[in-house]
Amino acid sequence: MEVRQLQYVLALAEECHFQRAASRLSVSQPSLSQHIQRVEREVGVELFVRSTRSVSLTPAGEVLVARAREILAGLDDAIEATRERGEGVTGRLSIGIAGSATYSLVPRLVRGFRHEHPRLVIHLSPEMMTSQQVPALVDGRLDIGFLRPPVAVDGWSVEVVDSEPMVALLPAGHPGAAASSVRLTDLQRDPFITFSSRSDSRANQVVFSACRKAGFDPRIGQEVGMVAAVVGLVSAGIGVAVVPHSIQCVKVDGAVYRPIDDGPSLDLAMCWREEMSPAVARFVRYVQKSIAAPLADQVRRAIETHDARRLSSSSGHSR
Repeated sequence: MEVRQLQYVLALAEECHFQRAASRLSVSQPSLSQHIQRVEREVGVELFVRSTRSVSLTPAGEVLVARAREILAGLDDAIEATRERGEGVTGRLSIGIAGSATYSLVPRLVRGFRHEHPRLVIHLSPEMMTSQQVPALVDGRLDIGFLRPPVAVDGWSVEVVDSEPMVALLPAGHPGAAASSVRLTDLQRDPFITFSSRSDSRANQVVFSACRKAGFDPRIGQEVGMVAAVVGLVSAGIGVAVVPHSIQCVKVDGAVYRPIDDGPSLDLAMCWREEMSPAVARFVRYVQKSIAAPLADQVRRAIETHDARRLSSSSGHSR
């Protein structure tokens, strides 16, 4: 039995009249009558009681109509679900997040995206090192990675979405804690709390490079695996750390954050497969739009400031 035949049976049951049902279905009355007869022959019983003025269901017809409604409704649901998955409205996204990005940009992006796409299930893997994310992206455990560049994965796109300054994290009793800002050289005698050397941390690489540029090699006091552990050890007075600006939201007694004069910065990139699913495509477009809007505002403000200064300068000369 075809879906079309079920639709014909249902239309006739609801209209109780061959001509009205045929008109509703945009078919001829003889054609509708033939289809109904084929269905009755297939099931082996009469479905309708026919009279000169109307049509009514037999008990067997009532059973088929009830099941036909369920089948057609289920088919509609299946078609809608398939369409939504194909358009990226539903589904699941697995996203990896590098270290400090767990505390700043990415949660804000995910929150906004979930508001626009509440039926997409999002699974986050926070504080995931870049060296952990790359194999997870390749084997499909992650759909999208927010990681530290540079990184090259065949068949994947990488786009820098943020660059944040790094700040000094100091024990409250450190001399630099009383200053409004510090220089890296102010920390050269202190033991550094760093991420594990086995993790191939990009943050470590940036910090070590900046220290060497400032004229010293940092002395490693202790290596840890998590951002919270860095903050905890510094608050205990074990050493100092240079961390991304966004970690300042993690506040504990005994530790303070201070800007670093001419300090380093740390980039964050979004990585996704070039042959992406519709859901991934939606997320990537959302992030790109969200990143572009503040940048456009910055450019506009810079132009307005430049124009205002030029106008002020012109007015001064005219006097």
